[in-house]
Amino acid sequence: MTDIAKQVNMSRTSIYQHFENKEAIFCTIVEQLHQETLTQAATALNQQQGTITQHILEAFESRMIVLFALVADSIHGNELTDINSRVAAKINRDAIADFTQMLAQAIETAVSQSEIQLSRFELSPFENS
Repeated sequence: MTDIAKQVNMSRTSIYQHFENKEAIFCTIVEQLHQETLTQAATALNQQQGTITQHILEAFESRMIVLFALVADSIHGNELTDINSRVAAKINRDAIADFTQMLAQAIETAVSQSEIQLSRFELSPFENS
């Protein structure tokens, strides 16, 4: 906590007024990171211009590039996205589920608007994998 306090120019006491421990800080950062990337992905998927392919590509870029960069650039980066992490596993699993749901909804919308024809591949947007 001392290192964190120095980095943000606060006293340890001030930090403890907002967070119980380092794990609480970490979880807050992970939640915030996922929320930001999910918001960017949703924005990409809900664009009016472009094709569903472009929207999905932009959503993946918005969501994943930030996460992969953090994993690559930080000694603790892998913990930010690890679904088996002791600290943030549920947060990470929930974010993956949210992103998957966003993608499914975008595909369902594209199918309903005849932008894509899944029937060509004998698929349905409602099939379970």
